[in-house]
Amino acid sequence: MKKIYLALLLISYSLNSQAQERGQDKGTPNTQLIINNDTLNKSDENGKLQGKWERTHADGSFKCKGVYKDGYKEGYWERKWPNGNWRYQINMSDGYRNGNCKFFYQNRKLKSEGNYEMGKEEGLIVTYFENGNKESEENFKNGILNGYCKYYDENTNLLREGTFLENERDGIWNFYSQKTSKLNSQITIVEYDKGQVLSTKISAY
Repeated sequence: MKKIYLALLLISYSLNSQAQERGQDKGTPNTQLIINNDTLNKSDENGKLQGKWERTHADGSFKCKGVYKDGYKEGYWERKWPNGNWRYQINMSDGYRNGNCKFFYQNRKLKSEGNYEMGKEEGLIVTYFENGNKESEENFKNGILNGYCKYYDENTNLLREGTFLENERDGIWNFYSQKTSKLNSQITIVEYDKGQVLSTKISAY
């Protein structure tokens, strides 16, 4: 039973990559709005969105705003859910996330936060469950997991921790199982070499 549990433990993890595809937005050619002498929602002769843009939900409430350059989001963008809570607050460059970005659940709780460089995660990315508790702390380099990472369950219990080297587990990883009516709390210590298991050890804690 322990061998089966361990096998599942070693393969059943996911990488919480937030890497983003570049997207170009287009609209009806040669359109614009003039509000209080300010030009908004402009598109050029090719339908590429240009300059300041603001959008609303079906009920007329604020949806999002930011700046376009040749159809690509540029600079600071913000967006709200239909209920009025923030959906994201992000920095963009040439259509890519670039700089600090925050994403939120509809209940206002923070979903994820971290830094991006041209659409790829860079440095620490932190994700959260919808109840507000932390889900993961992951370190990236050029969009690839590199460095120390920690993962939790929805009740803040630590599930696993260790280091990635270019998206592969490397070095010592600790996997934690919580105490149940049939099983005491256990820690499984696994040593990796670029994703390959070198040794395992299970003990109570």
